[in-house]
Amino acid sequence: LFPPETPLLSIAELVPPDFKTGLEILNDSTTPMEFVATTLMKYLRMDQDEAIRLMLAIHNKGGQLVPTADMATARAIADAITADARAGGHAFVCRAVER
Repeated sequence: LFPPETPLLSIAELVPPDFKTGLEILNDSTTPMEFVATTLMKYLRMDQDEAIRLMLAIHNKGGQLVPTADMATARAIADAITADARAGGHAFVCRAVER
């Protein structure tokens, strides 16, 4: 697990090629995997298999950077995910980032 303030952009092996803007999603030890997968399906319009693969990558690597079309989209998604996480009492970290 990375501390919640860890910038994944500073970890070269986690940065996808050509990454410009997107979401920084960190693993934590309390947010249920089901919540993460459901949230990814809802806000990233993934099917269940895609969401589970991404959730497992987040879990296994400690976090994941997910590209989005632009910073406005990344902010909107990150804000919505964070609001859902807080409403459910989860420590889930998702924020908009730009390289």
